[in-house]
Amino acid sequence: MRMPPSLERAVAARHSYRQILRASSIIGSASVLQIAIGIVRTKVFALWLGPAGVGLMGLFSTVCDLARSVAGLGLNQSGVRQIAESQASGDALRIARTVAALRATALTLGSVGALGMMLAAPWLSQLTFGDRSRSLEIALLGAALFFRLVADGHGALIHGLRRIGDMARADLLAAGLGSLLAIALVFAWHEAGVAPSLVAIAAMSAATSWWYGQRARRDLAAAHAPATGWPKPRLGELGGETRALLRLGLALMGSGLLTLGAAWAVRVIIVRETGLEAAGLYQSAWTLGGLYVGIVLQAMGADYYPRLVGLAGDNEAANRLVNEQTLVNMLLGGAGVLATMSIAPLALPLLYSRAFDGAQEVLRWICLGMALRAVTWPMGTLLVAKGAHKLLLGSDLVWALVHVGAAAVLVRTHGLAGAGMAFFAAYLLQALLLVPLTARLSGLRWTRTNRQQGAWMGGLALAAFVGFQVLPGPWALAFGLAATLMGAVTALRLLQTLVSLQPAHARWTRWWPGRATEKP
Repeated sequence: MRMPPSLERAVAARHSYRQILRASSIIGSASVLQIAIGIVRTKVFALWLGPAGVGLMGLFSTVCDLARSVAGLGLNQSGVRQIAESQASGDALRIARTVAALRATALTLGSVGALGMMLAAPWLSQLTFGDRSRSLEIALLGAALFFRLVADGHGALIHGLRRIGDMARADLLAAGLGSLLAIALVFAWHEAGVAPSLVAIAAMSAATSWWYGQRARRDLAAAHAPATGWPKPRLGELGGETRALLRLGLALMGSGLLTLGAAWAVRVIIVRETGLEAAGLYQSAWTLGGLYVGIVLQAMGADYYPRLVGLAGDNEAANRLVNEQTLVNMLLGGAGVLATMSIAPLALPLLYSRAFDGAQEVLRWICLGMALRAVTWPMGTLLVAKGAHKLLLGSDLVWALVHVGAAAVLVRTHGLAGAGMAFFAAYLLQALLLVPLTARLSGLRWTRTNRQQGAWMGGLALAAFVGFQVLPGPWALAFGLAATLMGAVTALRLLQTLVSLQPAHARWTRWWPGRATEKP
């Protein structure tokens, strides 16, 4: 006997929410462990190398990150989309073509990028350090760039197939083994071991992602071609897949460069208007304000993005998934933002020192922006999943222009806090832009539950923010912690309702848990 449609929707929604939370818990836990490993590694380097050595590692890492953004052509994201799309088709030959094109493209981009970095090493050394004394070390970083791009190719295969456990294991193994090798190299060679240590970390990432990528490829062959064996596409058949990878990758690369460029420009504005010390305060606020939301989005993106790609052709199913992801983002991200905003007077001195107390106000503005980022991210990912390259670039261009333009004005008039205001304003405008864009693209509308939860969590965040502006310190802290507790209770109770076996109309409570199965 078939279940009533309302019960079918309830069961499907419960399964979807459980899947979102399961993937988020696995990747989130792995991210926390990776951060802990990174903290230990940084602490060891700080003790052995001192501030100058840690600063050198930071500069080398920045150079490598920028080179990866340019040379990688967005492969780590475009590859995920192509793999997920091919997997959803169930066509073994198409899957084989996509896998082969992804691996070949990663090797080609890695080789070209490494060669280009080696040739440009004297120029990069001059630009970064003011002389060419670090040319050989930067040339060595070409090897790190090669390994990172190879890792991106294999990682995109694992991610696109939604092998969440393999993703977490590969990342943790890479972080642990890479850190051990890096510490050994720095111990043996001191400052001269900094560049080789970055190569070692990248090599471990490539090795672990290759290992799990091979396992994924064998499982694909067993699932889609158990009798005939894995198809071997001809070289001429890879052209279309490669062009699709690069076409989307270029748009994603442009989006990434806009984000990196805006972050760099805002820091330049802060240094010129308020000094280097203020830039340090901003960096501490940026790191702390984005830490929790970054972990949440990274964890959720591991499952959400490839799932959304598989549903991109079905607007109703895609919109339902966007709404489900948005709700979980609001619940988990909202509670984390409230906590970060409220404990800022305690967290900044604990993680840094009393000298960083001046970062509290800008941190709270950044927290408001991060709350909006958690809401806009599922909508932005919908543009990527549907291949709406121009809309994606246009949205990110507006964000970058508003972020930098507002910072140029507000830092001059409001000091350091103006940089946080600009960050919040950029995400507010992007949210107002993405709502009509996604509505036109797929007919996306928020469910009533999402609207209510957005109003509730947003109201709590604004109340906590205003409380710190008008109340004395101890009272503001108590008020903020109370708002955090209310947000956490709401999140826990609604999440429990969403994954429970209750009927379609889940019970209402005074904390507004909403209804888990409401249609868009």
